[in-house]
Amino acid sequence: MKLTRLSAALATGALALGVIAAAQAATNETIVTVVKVTGINWFNRMDEGVKEFAKDNPGVQAYQTGPGRADAAQQRATELAEMGEFANAEASSEAAEGAVEAQPAAADPEEVETLKAQLAGEAAKHATAITEARENIKRWSEYANGLKQQLAQANEKAIVGLARSAGEASLSRRLATELGQVAPEHELLRKESQQQVVVEAVSAHLEQQGYAYDAKTGMVTKLSTENAPA
Repeated sequence: MKLTRLSAALATGALALGVIAAAQAATNETIVTVVKVTGINWFNRMDEGVKEFAKDNPGVQAYQTGPGRADAAQQRATELAEMGEFANAEASSEAAEGAVEAQPAAADPEEVETLKAQLAGEAAKHATAITEARENIKRWSEYANGLKQQLAQANEKAIVGLARSAGEASLSRRLATELGQVAPEHELLRKESQQQVVVEAVSAHLEQQGYAYDAKTGMVTKLSTENAPA
């Protein structure tokens, strides 16, 4: 009698364990988090939380996925791909168990083709933008090279002008020395007269170029069209 009761108890316990195991197997779920873009700190931190959740819940398969760059079309494509994988897995499971139920919802082929067309269009736009950027860089590079050549030519002209000024200054000193020997009292030997000759020459030259010269400040101003010499 005791053996019969013990056998019945063991059978009952085994049956209970089987029911619990079956219940746990029935609660197996897969949770997929499809983020906007992977590889950034925000979603990396979220991925850590998803992994912790999966670790704390053995009966749930949880993971995170998403496109490599922020793109709504790629995100939707990832979602559809995940839906297709789950549909295929569920169909295989039902076929193995011999269950005759409604077929799982798969990704809409038209929507997939639409997304492919969107991705192709965006790729073409990106390629066009890159080509335009390269052309702009090329134009700016040519423009910069042109400016460098102009600056180099202007620098050369300035060097020649300084050299000419040094030569003219040397000639002026020599003429003043010779004039002092011939006519020591000549007015051109006075500094005031020499300065006046220089100012008149500078003013006349700048006026021809459309500028007015102020001898007191050494500043030049652009003449208006009405005041410019003909």
